[in-house]
Amino acid sequence: MAIAACLSAAAQWNFDAKSAESITGSYKDLGKKATVIATNFNGAAMDADNDNSAVQNIGFDFKFNGQSFNTFVLNTNGFIKLGSVAPSSTYIYYTTAVGGGNCTITAKDSNLIYAFNRNMIAEKGTEYKVLTTGSNGSRVCTIQFKNLADKISPAQYSAISFQIKLYETTNVIEFVYDEWTAAENAATLTVAAVGIKGNNVESSVNVAKGSAIKWDEKMGQNDKPYVFINGNYSVKGPNFGNKNAALPEAGHIYRFTPLK
Repeated sequence: MAIAACLSAAAQWNFDAKSAESITGSYKDLGKKATVIATNFNGAAMDADNDNSAVQNIGFDFKFNGQSFNTFVLNTNGFIKLGSVAPSSTYIYYTTAVGGGNCTITAKDSNLIYAFNRNMIAEKGTEYKVLTTGSNGSRVCTIQFKNLADKISPAQYSAISFQIKLYETTNVIEFVYDEWTAAENAATLTVAAVGIKGNNVESSVNVAKGSAIKWDEKMGQNDKPYVFINGNYSVKGPNFGNKNAALPEAGHIYRFTPLK
């Protein structure tokens, strides 16, 4: 019975590094039509630092990890958890600039989608929004994180904006990045977690990038450690490295397509 249960759990996870893509597209701010996510899971106003949102509607059934979801909870540290149960903590991120601590990949939580999991804080102009667009069968739910800043030392970014897009029917996931603003600190290696996760570390697909590598570089070249991987980052790297000398270009996209 235990073997059958493990096989069943593994069969639910239908994403793989080989079906992920790094491409260039466009970034469009959600604007005034979107719903502002302003209330936390406890019914109070969203905290500027380390908070889980109230349950938000996707607008359609999104299939992920062998399940169907129509809601999610946003965490201010760059990720969402599908479903109506909040993440186990508001503090899920690497606790040091170069790794360590309980990030989304190693957290006990399932069904996490993390476009930039890092210790961040709201600044003036920070917004969290959601908007579902399109016609039945081809709708897109866009979750926007806007104008966040690093809360690590040394901070590398003073304005971070990106979107998570969930596609109806195809169940594709995209991370779309706006142009970021560098902090005034010197360019220094720091890390984040970028990817998607089912039930555990093994059921995850993550982006590994050297800190000096441009986000739009061609992936998979021997002299450029920039690839999609199944499972967690290596202790010795590459992980998802960041320096403020290598900012994402507006419209850069990481796309995760389910296996058929």
